[in-house]
Amino acid sequence: MLTNTLCLLTSLLATLACASDVSGASNNSDTPDIPNITLADGVPVGSIIRTGLSPLLSESAEISLKSDGDSWRRNSRRYSHFQEPQLAAVVLVKNEDDILTTMRYAQENKRTLLVKGGGNGLAKMNHLKDVIMLDLSEMNKVTLNMKAWTVTVQPGARVEELIEEIASKKFRSPFPTGDCVGVIGSTLGGGHGVFDGEYGLMIDNLLSAKMITAKGEKIVVNATENPDLFWGIKGAGNNFGLITEATYRVYLKGTLFHLTLEAEYSMESLEQLFEAMNEPDMPLEASSTIYFLPDSFMIYGHIPQIKKTEFPTRYSRLNTDTGSLIPLLECNPEGWGYEYHKNQFSVSMKTIDPGVMALVYDEFSNFVRKHHAYYASIIKFESTIVRKMDQSASGGDATLLLTYDEEINDALATEFGQKIRELLHHNTGNKVPHVLPNYARGDEPLGALYGYDMERLDKLVALKRKYDPEQFFSAMTPIPLELPEDVLSQMEEKNDGNRLKTQEVLDGKRELKEEMVEGKGKVEEKVEKVPEALEIASENPPAAKMEKAPEAAEAKPEVLEITEEKPEEEKDSRERAETARQKLGPNEL
Repeated sequence: MLTNTLCLLTSLLATLACASDVSGASNNSDTPDIPNITLADGVPVGSIIRTGLSPLLSESAEISLKSDGDSWRRNSRRYSHFQEPQLAAVVLVKNEDDILTTMRYAQENKRTLLVKGGGNGLAKMNHLKDVIMLDLSEMNKVTLNMKAWTVTVQPGARVEELIEEIASKKFRSPFPTGDCVGVIGSTLGGGHGVFDGEYGLMIDNLLSAKMITAKGEKIVVNATENPDLFWGIKGAGNNFGLITEATYRVYLKGTLFHLTLEAEYSMESLEQLFEAMNEPDMPLEASSTIYFLPDSFMIYGHIPQIKKTEFPTRYSRLNTDTGSLIPLLECNPEGWGYEYHKNQFSVSMKTIDPGVMALVYDEFSNFVRKHHAYYASIIKFESTIVRKMDQSASGGDATLLLTYDEEINDALATEFGQKIRELLHHNTGNKVPHVLPNYARGDEPLGALYGYDMERLDKLVALKRKYDPEQFFSAMTPIPLELPEDVLSQMEEKNDGNRLKTQEVLDGKRELKEEMVEGKGKVEEKVEKVPEALEIASENPPAAKMEKAPEAAEAKPEVLEITEEKPEEEKDSRERAETARQKLGPNEL
């Protein structure tokens, strides 16, 4: 299936696989007793944390405070400064014992703990005060097992380090586009990447993980040990504990796997671009990312080296201003750098209307031209062929990333971002919003993050109660201990269409039975169930169907079919934009 990701960015967490509820034994680890401390008037919180925690850690650990200068700037560095948390201390650790000690200290002293892997979080967290950040960046070992075709990574390993280790041995693995992103952190929110078409998402290739739960238990999580939790960490992983190691399936390929086409186009080619992206015959290996810049758009196309002419040919009819082929590790897209305020808005798109995209670009370009402080901003649209594995996500995703220097620009950026997000959502084909947890802003409803299926949400809530009843791991995209009422109303709205279809089937069965009763002169007391109606009522397949094991590494991936509606007549992009604008009405812009 052709998946389009427009970075306002998302996807329905149908990526969660189903498994039975099985609990497993866990081993407790001895750690030093944690002293209870009370804040003293006039003493910085960070100083109190350092005084209390330092004696409990190993000599290799380091605690940085704001007063420490370079070490603080290095260890506290984040991808975005937009509504960032207020950090009191950063604890750089190099082993599991120090992780567990820091966790216990934070729990005993009622401190919020944030975990930093690659440091690419985007959700707004300015409501968090006096936070302890646990920096895992130096726990970054990557180990390739060439006999088993697996790779094991520590929690601080970044995509760049993963690629460098496996590519030299002619292996490849699903991973995100940005080389600075943390491997495990990306996985826990779904793991959308450049090889989705061939191998599925990163969570589809996760084989096993080691985790420290909120209760301080060290456990193994996989399909046979704690399978209920293994299901839960595939998309909601930051809610149940801290993963200290993850093992993935890798794939052997004979050549260096990847080049990138970088081409810039004039806006006259916009409509042609989206028509090309909607074509259903994209090869599984192909994927591309489109960046809307203030005056043009750019394509980063990921293509296998052996077919390096295939991707450029697809877009050859467009008016290319510039173009070049560059190696993957030299490709760092606009907006991936650290620093700056990055105000992100994401939405899942089930359908793509070239006219709406032209309208979005007009709004974006006019906004940036009028407000020069946002000139580094982009809209990112990712298009990927997704292999069908378990409940792999389908549909399209969009992201608006507003980038600027000063906090004073937050309000205007937020107002504009919300407008664009609403514009896209109303033209997605979805009744309710969806967003990939990795790209969540923090103001999305629960169903947008984890789906609107009651069975799934109930199961996630049960896992939260079991593994994190005190909600220690709840700083980002949290799962509550009780489902809020608004989730139920959103589910009702989501299922209205399916419910109507189900009722039609049931009504038909009822009419047929009444005719039988009239003809035979008696009433059957037992009403048969209607399984086909139940299947229509449910947007998600039954658990038994979703527990299908992944295919072997060399199995041919299954291609999902899509249908494309052809426009009734050809219009230029400006005409389509005006048509979309009139349909929306003045109150929706």
